[in-house]
Amino acid sequence: MKNIMNIPNTMFVSLLIFASLTDVFSYYLADLTIPNSREQSEYIYKKCLSMNKIVYEDRCWDLLTKGPCDEGQWLVLDKAADEEQLQKPRPLTAKCKVRRCSESDVYWPRDGFCHDEETARRERLCASANTVLAIDEYGNGFCKCHDGGKVPYVRVVSSSNDDNDSQPCYPVYSKGPCPRDHVLIPYGDRYGVCAVDDCAEERRRWTADTSSQRPDVMRQQRGQPTSVARWTDGRCYELGTRGPCTGHEQLAVVRGAMMRPECVRLSVELTVLPKTTDRPGCQTDHWGNCETGVEVSTAPNELKDALLKNAKRYNGQMTTRRANVHGVRRSRL
Repeated sequence: MKNIMNIPNTMFVSLLIFASLTDVFSYYLADLTIPNSREQSEYIYKKCLSMNKIVYEDRCWDLLTKGPCDEGQWLVLDKAADEEQLQKPRPLTAKCKVRRCSESDVYWPRDGFCHDEETARRERLCASANTVLAIDEYGNGFCKCHDGGKVPYVRVVSSSNDDNDSQPCYPVYSKGPCPRDHVLIPYGDRYGVCAVDDCAEERRRWTADTSSQRPDVMRQQRGQPTSVARWTDGRCYELGTRGPCTGHEQLAVVRGAMMRPECVRLSVELTVLPKTTDRPGCQTDHWGNCETGVEVSTAPNELKDALLKNAKRYNGQMTTRRANVHGVRRSRL
């Protein structure tokens, strides 16, 4: 009789436990959300951009490396998809492509051959002043404007549909090829456009002061365009000088950053690495040398330029800039 009396209590406890588990399960079930594949892809895409990398099969990779590709291939930007962004903005994509040349050579698309460092210099593949041989994000060789120390060099965006990479290079915030009272301002990391010069009056005054100097000083400064930009205090300063900066800083433009004047601390190169590939931990260039040889655009600044340029297209933020470029072109006609 005692065991019979305990049956209802046992059933009650079992029902109570079942009800509690049902509530807990219902709580977690209600909290579950079905992941949005599109949002997840956009998150990975932007995450890779922030790391100066490219997304490929939902993972971040460095361009111009073997990465996830098969032997004899490397990861490059998909040029066809990149060009389509001009008509319909979309995320840039990468693809595995057969590497045409060895690691010590650069593929030159203008003649279809591979060139090593010595041949490239002897044949003057980059004959224009202020240019160096580099590899673009598609794996092809091109002539890149050199950094120019504290003032980067850029190419002017052509008003026609010509090859912009064949244009001459000029320092930013200089007159360059621009018309009177116009200055070359950065347009991305590699190019520039002509805009109204906020420092035109100061530039003319400094030019007049230079013309009054001794002939030997004038000859030394001839061919060195003056890059002048307005600072936050409303005054104009020459780039590469101390200007408004303090301490051991100078007013300069850092390529790959915001491409605008800023105060940067001077750095002094204390050692020069020997030209050898046997040095442990040596940071080699494309040619396998410890010192700077032919530049390759796998550096974070160059890669960041390409990625951010496409990211801006993808996010629809290039409309205003394109409108400004067309306005400048009309003013030059």
